[in-house]
Amino acid sequence: GYNTLSMATMLPPGGKVVACDITDKYLTQINSQQYFEEAGVESKIDLRLQSAITTLDELIAAGESGSYDLVFIDADKTEYDQYYEKSLQLLRSG
Repeated sequence: GYNTLSMATMLPPGGKVVACDITDKYLTQINSQQYFEEAGVESKIDLRLQSAITTLDELIAAGESGSYDLVFIDADKTEYDQYYEKSLQLLRSG
């Protein structure tokens, strides 16, 4: 939640963070939604509670390839190669 909040607060109007988490266990423990609302960024956060691979595949299938400026990977280390390769498809060139 902290990284999501930090990035969302720096986004321009219309920007968004797609946050991937396999469970909301830790987010509910710290009541992250309250912090997102207090910071006024809840509308900039698209939280996907499922496998990050599934989320990345969905974003690519939805035609979002080449439309992201930043990908921050902090997840299951055994899947990093897959996250990296799929994230490259989503990143803007340049």
